[in-house]
Amino acid sequence: MPAHSLEQSEAVVEQDSRQPNIIVILADDLGYNDISLNGNPLVRTPNIDRLATSGIRFSHAYSANAVCAPSRAALLTGRHQQAFGFEFNPIIPPYIESLPATQADVTESGPEHTGVSKDQIPPMNEIGIPASELTIAERLKTAGYSTALVGKWHLGTAPGKQPADKGFDKFYGFLGGAALFAPADGDGIVNAHLEDPFDAMVWSKVTNAVSDDGEIIHPEKHLTDAFADEAVEFIGEHRQDPFLLYLAFNAPHNPLQARQDYYDRLSFIKDHKTRVYYAMVEQLDDAIGRVLDAVDEAGLSEDTLIIFASDNGGASYTGIPIHNLPYRGWKATFFEGGIVVPMHAYWPGHIQPGQLVTDPVSLLDIAPTIMEAAGLPIPEKFDGNSLIGAEAVSSDPEESRPFFWRAEHYRVVRQGKYKLQISEFPEKTWLFDLEKDPGEHVNIAEANPDIVSRLTEQLLAWEATLADPLWPTVERRREFLDGYQDPEMPDQEYIYYPL
Repeated sequence: MPAHSLEQSEAVVEQDSRQPNIIVILADDLGYNDISLNGNPLVRTPNIDRLATSGIRFSHAYSANAVCAPSRAALLTGRHQQAFGFEFNPIIPPYIESLPATQADVTESGPEHTGVSKDQIPPMNEIGIPASELTIAERLKTAGYSTALVGKWHLGTAPGKQPADKGFDKFYGFLGGAALFAPADGDGIVNAHLEDPFDAMVWSKVTNAVSDDGEIIHPEKHLTDAFADEAVEFIGEHRQDPFLLYLAFNAPHNPLQARQDYYDRLSFIKDHKTRVYYAMVEQLDDAIGRVLDAVDEAGLSEDTLIIFASDNGGASYTGIPIHNLPYRGWKATFFEGGIVVPMHAYWPGHIQPGQLVTDPVSLLDIAPTIMEAAGLPIPEKFDGNSLIGAEAVSSDPEESRPFFWRAEHYRVVRQGKYKLQISEFPEKTWLFDLEKDPGEHVNIAEANPDIVSRLTEQLLAWEATLADPLWPTVERRREFLDGYQDPEMPDQEYIYYPL
């Protein structure tokens, strides 16, 4: 298969009469360059890498958003999350308690800040994926699949918005956006605290508690290992059924906590937090390896499609300088570093090993690919494309597939080689030629008003199809877009990103 083609009939999936098992493995805040396959010299990820080398690697996969929950909502529904109002991360109850009682009590902290008060927050039972939107778990259940979510949910905490309400027969994990991997004073655990208010909040507000189908427990193991255990057990118990396993690890999202043995084997890394972070990544990789081995040992390899991805780019607040290289930007920005993620697919006997797809794809493509692989019709309202039988991307920039992102005032479209970013805070327009400038260093907007106009029209037409946000954003974090990977830029450009 040519590197630029997605001609699935020869390379990606050859269907048979048996409905395949589906495993979606999602890492949390894993940057494009946080795996050894993409050139990181500090980490070894042989299991993540073999999903690509023994299957297919999508070298330019886009997340649907630059932060966790909206991206996950899109992955599970196959739709742009803004189309049903899931524009921002869900508002967590501890944060709501800290808000002013009414809008009249809001104290402005500057012209770029929008104050939010308790009286603007909808009831908690309205925060999450609406009942009108079906997840892939709900859709596959109708075809006889057993379904499980192991790991992080982050798509609603109230009754009616939890995994069991959205199609998952089994839930072992936590509902919110973060959890401790182990008690802070746990034996054999190495911690790293970050100089960041969000990190401080996480350490003070969360525990390592998980729900085991409603029973709250505190695993004795590091959560990465506990989640792998649960996934392996589910695979063994359901080897006779077609199953969907959504394995949503929370590594390497903060808080940074690694097992001592993984920390010890990275003694060549001198910076403590960097060492803890990549110890977490290697532990994650070994956990994924255990899941792959369980599939093999159950004799299910040729009956199981496995898709691996990250929900967004690496976070700036970890201070890891090489997260997202060669791209500029971080989690919470729509520069490439915030939205280009590792993505691989693996299915022995169906996916020819060593395939490389360089055309851009999206996490939005995962749901329609799963539906087609399972032999189910793809809903017309899906916004992604199945990667089964897909055609090569058009060489005409005005005919090729557009990709869109929005978080309130911050809007982006890519079509062909051109990528347009428009921000109101600060008021700025960026245009990049990604073929000549994949690192997004040279803003060509002023020199190309016709391209800016054409892409703006595309963006406005897409926005006209979206719903109003179901809840407001409660914070705008100042996220610097330059930093370590872009030291030659003369000015520190930033945005206030609506979380």
